[in-house]
Amino acid sequence: MVQAFDLFFSESAKILNELGGESDRAAAILAVSILDESLTNLIKSRLRKGSESTKALFKHPGPLSDYFTKASVGYSMCLYEKNIYEGLKIAGEIRNQFGHFAKPMTFETRSISDKCKTLYERIDVPAITGFSKEQIRNSISDEKNYRHTFRTCFMLLYIEMHRRLESSPNISL
Repeated sequence: MVQAFDLFFSESAKILNELGGESDRAAAILAVSILDESLTNLIKSRLRKGSESTKALFKHPGPLSDYFTKASVGYSMCLYEKNIYEGLKIAGEIRNQFGHFAKPMTFETRSISDKCKTLYERIDVPAITGFSKEQIRNSISDEKNYRHTFRTCFMLLYIEMHRRLESSPNISL
């Protein structure tokens, strides 16, 4: 079990390092792609393993090929609480703003920074980390640094998806 956590945190550090080297646009798109993959793995952990019907669900244009649909299905399957679902949706909205608008924007762009603030407020930090929101907020050196706020929220969501996957019954019918 310790090795699995060491591997997870090593992987997490590599992800954060990669996100740190990207533009704001690329960081948001990459982060939500990682959450998308985590959602896929979490939902698949509750489905029939290796079946063609399960594979077809996630292959484009299958019913679970869309990020927002996966987030909704995961919530409907009781894989996580409403605040995590809302966090996943807001992260996806941030990704879409970066991905679908050609105009220059950063995490400091008003529409993005507003969503980052909302994302942070929606996530139940104490339930995920055991720390209070104030403790996490104090660990963010500059509250106005919305890139850092997004990265922090992304990591909290990623940790929660991984935690849920690790506790999954891993059904293999």
